[in-house]
Formats: sequence, C-alpha cells, structure tokens
Amino acid sequence: MIKTLTVNDCELTAHDAKAEALTAYFSSILGTLSTTHWQFSMEDIYREAVTPDLSKLAAPFTVSEAKAAVQQMNRNSAPGPDGFGPGFYSAAWDTVVDKVMSFIEAFAAGTVDLERVNRAFVSCQKNKGQQHREIIAPSVCRTAL
Repeated sequence: MIKTLTVNDCELTAHDAKAEALTAYFSSILGTLSTTHWQFSMEDIYREAVTPDLSKLAAPFTVSEAKAAVQQMNRNSAPGPDGFGPGFYSAAWDTVVDKVMSFIEAFAAGTVDLERVNRAFVSCQKNKGQQHREIIAPSVCRTAL
C-alpha cells in the first residue's frame, strides 16, 4: 500500500487523489507513440560474418535420415493415427519405407493432407439386450485414411 504520494511537491494521502495521480502518470507514458531510431547498422555489424551453407536444409530427406528418425523414437510410444507405434515402423522398416518416404516427400512439398493425419473415429456400439452403449476409445479405432 502506498501511504503518501508526492506529485509536484504536493503530498497526496487520499486514495482517490493517489489513484487519479497514478492514472494520469501512467496514461501519459503508456500507449504513447514514439519513433524508434537505430543507432547502428546491421550491415556494419555482420560485414565480416561468414554466410553459412544452407543448401542441406532445402535438400530432400534421405531414406537413411528417415530410418534414423524412426529408430530414435521410443519404440513403446503410443500408436499414431494409423494405429501403429514407432516400434512397428522400426521393425517393419523394409516393408513400410516406401510409404514413409512418400509421406515425407508430400509433407516437404506441402501436398500432404494433414487433416487426415490426426483423425480418429469413436465407435459407439450397442449389443442386443444391452441398455447402454459401449464407447471404444479412439486410440483403438484409429484408421489410416
């Protein structure tokens, strides 16, 4: 709590007077537009900097990079949208490599339909004679679309 506030050599002790003085002060400094002037040149600072070779960032992903990424995942992680986890992809790499690379290439090209990657369906089933519906968890029902 601020007991006393001095403004222009005048001591304010009443709550309303202090609130008014603080509101006026902060209103004068907040929301005030000011022009920023740079006092240095970025070109001068980085004139002698070596420009890195970024061509590898634009290069297509290789099969060995994709395989390394899959093998570095926790094999026991939760399954993906297709119902298979990293352990499956690692174990079945020779079988799934073409599909994985097609997905990676489509992702890099911006043509993959990402909406479908995380889609899951919830199935509500009612068996004969039951009074309630059984809800099957989405992780059980996930389907590759």
